[in-house]
Amino acid sequence: MKRLAHLALVASISSFCFTGCKPTTEDVCARFAECEDRGDVEDCNADLNQAEASAKEAECEGEFDAWIECLDGVGDVCDDDNISAACDEKLAAVEQCGVDF
Repeated sequence: MKRLAHLALVASISSFCFTGCKPTTEDVCARFAECEDRGDVEDCNADLNQAEASAKEAECEGEFDAWIECLDGVGDVCDDDNISAACDEKLAAVEQCGVDF
């Protein structure tokens, strides 16, 4: 019963988000937390929040947001090859803004 309620909640949130929600750094870190070798979710959040602040300061929010959206869209975030194939171009745009990781 709990699983059914959880699925209903996820479905309602998902339908709401199709109307304009963008993935957050916390969303991406939560997905990475499912991987065995990705480290601590709190460290991930701290690192990505710092990178996001740097992107804002460099006026590269669009590039950063595009990279986060790309990461969120990767099917298997536990596979570095999948991430690289999908998002290296967007990461390069963020790095060209001077955002260090």
